[in-house]
Amino acid sequence: MGELRRMKEAYRILPVYAGDVSGVASALYELGGMVVMHDPSGCNSTYNTHDEVRWYRKESYIFISGLNTRDAVLGNDKKFMDDIVAAATGLSPAPKFIALCNSPIPFLNGTDFKGIARLLEKRLQIPVFYVKTNGMHDYVDGAGRAFSCFAQKLLPADKRLQEERVVPADPSAPVKINLLGLTPLDFADYQNVENLKEHLKKAGFDVVANWSYGTCFEDVMQSGKADVNLVLSATGLPLAKTLQNMYGQPYVAGLPLGSLSEEIYRQLRLAAAGEDFCTFPAKETPSVTGQTNGKTLYLIGEALQCKSLGYHYVADRGFRRAVVLCPLEQSEELISSTNGDILTVGEEQIEEYFKDMKNTEILCDPMYEPVLPADAKIWKYPSLSFSGRIFGGHFPVFF
Repeated sequence: MGELRRMKEAYRILPVYAGDVSGVASALYELGGMVVMHDPSGCNSTYNTHDEVRWYRKESYIFISGLNTRDAVLGNDKKFMDDIVAAATGLSPAPKFIALCNSPIPFLNGTDFKGIARLLEKRLQIPVFYVKTNGMHDYVDGAGRAFSCFAQKLLPADKRLQEERVVPADPSAPVKINLLGLTPLDFADYQNVENLKEHLKKAGFDVVANWSYGTCFEDVMQSGKADVNLVLSATGLPLAKTLQNMYGQPYVAGLPLGSLSEEIYRQLRLAAAGEDFCTFPAKETPSVTGQTNGKTLYLIGEALQCKSLGYHYVADRGFRRAVVLCPLEQSEELISSTNGDILTVGEEQIEEYFKDMKNTEILCDPMYEPVLPADAKIWKYPSLSFSGRIFGGHFPVFF
């Protein structure tokens, strides 16, 4: 997945973008498996009380190892494996897979998670894989890894699926698509899922698999049957590349908002008809042709969402320009330096960026307000991945 751009090591004011163990438990929550965090227990309490909107209404097998000092120092991997076996064999229905992830302590101790996964798979006779985490990266990195690991481990590697998707026999038939990166960490309000599916259906698309909000194991296992993938957040980008390698599926990245939706739908149809390309139409803000309000809108947050919103506000809402400040990893290819977009590391860089600006308009999570100019107009755009459930009644509905 390329070089990693690390999060800032320390923050004075702001929280960090890191749901559960870098987003792994959230990404895999509805996919029928058992997620095991190897940790002293702090990650699980933070996860289920702060970063998960589904915890009290939908069951999932999320476990914590309860790593203690003695086991950490002496490397008692047998206890870790025995506890997993005991838990997995006692569950009904049985988990369809087990995903291992970890906090910094097992990482620093050099725990051999890949070896543990092989031993567990042999004992339990179900797929077991390790998602490399260490508590030092944000949810885009962790969730992206989780999706890719799941696909590589569990999806059927059937070359015939590549041949079957060349060109649909009936050009008028609905285009089959997968939705990638549709997670609560970026789309906390479930109405986004229902509305998006309805819009896509009206536009002539059939959703094969949804990764992974309001979905199930059986649905995502059909992913190879899609003609093309629609990437909805940076967490889905590694999966898009994995599915491209496995099945030859092209992808289009972006949120279908306003006039941007027609361009996204056009490119999805072209891809399904045999155009072998992968594209992000919102990367460059559209040229302004009509009258504008002369203002620049600044957006802070996940790159793909912010770029799509920026495109929408310029093309459809009269703004002259939209500039994105992205504090998240694995986002380099989603922003445009020619447009003035930047990748930020830490709150100091954001403070410095805005310090000499007056009367700016900034779309961001309300938690950013303490590091922004006092005279700035803040467009509230809360994200579960950043401020948790603090602003739960105001999560955006995009579609």
